[in-house]
Amino acid sequence: MSTMITSLVTTAGYDGSIDCPCIDVSSLFISAANCVVGNGNSINNLELLPTDGPGLGVSVYGSSTGTYASTCFPLMYGSGSCKQHDLSVHPSCQVVDDDDNNLPIPLPEFCYESFCYVDYNKCKDSKKIFRRTDQFGFLETDIYYSYSTCNSTADYYTEYMSTQAVKDKFITVTGT
Repeated sequence: MSTMITSLVTTAGYDGSIDCPCIDVSSLFISAANCVVGNGNSINNLELLPTDGPGLGVSVYGSSTGTYASTCFPLMYGSGSCKQHDLSVHPSCQVVDDDDNNLPIPLPEFCYESFCYVDYNKCKDSKKIFRRTDQFGFLETDIYYSYSTCNSTADYYTEYMSTQAVKDKFITVTGT
């Protein structure tokens, strides 16, 4: 990816760690907006966000549906401050009734963790853990996120993603 995110965004205050603050990447998302949040867009008949507006369509795996689906992420997703950004957007974080007994299915733990997007150059010398996301590869820039700058952990998200990578795959064990 050719462009570093630092030249494209501004710091949105010092929410998060001072040495690895949250940044606003919504200006990047605006240029690629391709869906509308609200206006009937929903997952499992739940409104994604209370406000309508442009969004960014991304294919994500929903553990509650068992499939990949295009989800319309709001332009402020992950931007500006530490929040539970996935709780109202990610398909796996949507409440679904269990078919057998009509009880809610517990949400994955990552839904409740706060994170934000961060500036690589500001965070590289900090003690905060941050990672590059591949979720928005079509934007032609590297975007980094951090749970630790928000005093959260990425462990639940990492576990969720690892589980999804092998879900419905056959594993063959060979050996002695």
